Amino acid sequence: MLVARDQLERFRAAIDDEQSGQAFEELQHMLVAGSLPITSGIEPPLKTGPRGYPSDHPRTEFLRWKGATIVQEYDRAAWAATRSMDISRSWLGTVHRPISTLAYDCVMLIFVRAGSAIPR
Repeated sequence: MLVARDQLERFRAAIDDEQSGQAFEELQHMLVAGSLPITSGIEPPLKTGPRGYPSDHPRTEFLRWKGATIVQEYDRAAWAATRSMDISRSWLGTVHRPISTLAYDCVMLIFVRAGSAIPR
């Protein structure tokens, strides 16, 4: 997941903010407990915290990220090599937008709950 520089700045500002940062941590713990870990995605995190943030920041791990991704992996089922898989891919293509919209709405809820400005 590649994000624009301004999006990355807003992500880090939200992580740095006490209220929204704690809300993100709570969400992360809740999802990990449900076997849905939030990760930094395909982009490797920075080796150290980004410039402008203290090295002992309580959420340095998240500040090092260049975005956040939730991935659920499943074992490959026997039917996956059949035509059913082609049908599934076609169906997933039609629902991708509503799912991404739902995910965006969930992230916005964190900002609203934390009282932060909603990023644009």
